[in-house]
Amino acid sequence: MPDEFEPFHEMKRRGRSPVECAMAAKDAGLDFIPRLRMLREVYGLSLVDAKEAIVVSEGWSSLHEYQGSLVPALESAFKALESE
Repeated sequence: MPDEFEPFHEMKRRGRSPVECAMAAKDAGLDFIPRLRMLREVYGLSLVDAKEAIVVSEGWSSLHEYQGSLVPALESAFKALESE
């Protein structure tokens, strides 16, 4: 049975970083969860480190910055719920 992540194993063998592989995986049509699985399998990353590689590949400087960007929208949603 062929390895679904073989192209990314090859990228790793050629010295590509997890962020570069995450970008290539997105370009290849992999959704978020398959990209997490790929990074964990190919690079042996923890869940947090795999998520970090994905958000950095999408243009954020860090997972912390990405998660911080969610706070205003969450606060607004909570206020809207409270006023109902």
